[in-house]
Amino acid sequence: HFGVMDENKDGKITKIERKLFWIHRRAKVDTALEKKYDINSNGLLEGDEAQQLLKDRLRIISTNGRAKVDSVIEREYDANLDGVIDKAEAETIKDALGIVE
Repeated sequence: HFGVMDENKDGKITKIERKLFWIHRRAKVDTALEKKYDINSNGLLEGDEAQQLLKDRLRIISTNGRAKVDSVIEREYDANLDGVIDKAEAETIKDALGIVE
């Protein structure tokens, strides 16, 4: 996501670049988990809906140390493609969401 978010390719993601990424973010709802977050029931997981899904997954990861990948959006963060997002992979989600700890 870093390369996609960093529109001006300066190696830094600004608040504006992050906001624009999430405004334009849309994915077809394919799973029961995604459907739960499709608040407006339009069949698309839009930026704000996707962000909420990822924030909730981060809570699970911080509690259990990992979370099973149950959506296309989560797959994008599963770096080793093992079907699980662990704490190390969760750092990428935090970066995409602009969460600083």
